[in-house]
Amino acid sequence: MPTPVPQGLVPKTTDFADRIRANFKTQSAMTTFGIEMLDVVAGHTRLEMLANDRVLQQQGFVHGGVIAAAMDSACGYAALSLAAADREVLTIEYKVSFIAPAIGERYEFEGQVIKPGRTISFTEGTAFAINGGERKLVATLNASMAIVAAPDA
Repeated sequence: MPTPVPQGLVPKTTDFADRIRANFKTQSAMTTFGIEMLDVVAGHTRLEMLANDRVLQQQGFVHGGVIAAAMDSACGYAALSLAAADREVLTIEYKVSFIAPAIGERYEFEGQVIKPGRTISFTEGTAFAINGGERKLVATLNASMAIVAAPDA
């Protein structure tokens, strides 16, 4: 499923997608979990993880901490896509709701900016388990992202 183009969200740079993809590759946690970036548009990102035994909890579901981390990362990059090149984002709070056990052949994690801001952006994340052609919602996340100076700015 292609990523929808959010309405009314304008990036501050034209190279935001390349910056996001390059930055994502530096996240060792996402690499450890086997999570890759699929799509980046202004204010929205989509990540993917293939089923793998390194991320399971004792009952065979994907661990909730992995799901939360992936949605957090998707939301952070969605917020970063709207930020100036000399800015970074940091999560300042989030709430996760687990809706169903995460059992699938692969998983998608989406992050969407709901309200961009100069210092704080509000985001929503979703996690889906995918089996065959069926896409099942397994978790949601609401997060606030602080827009901060990049360490090398």
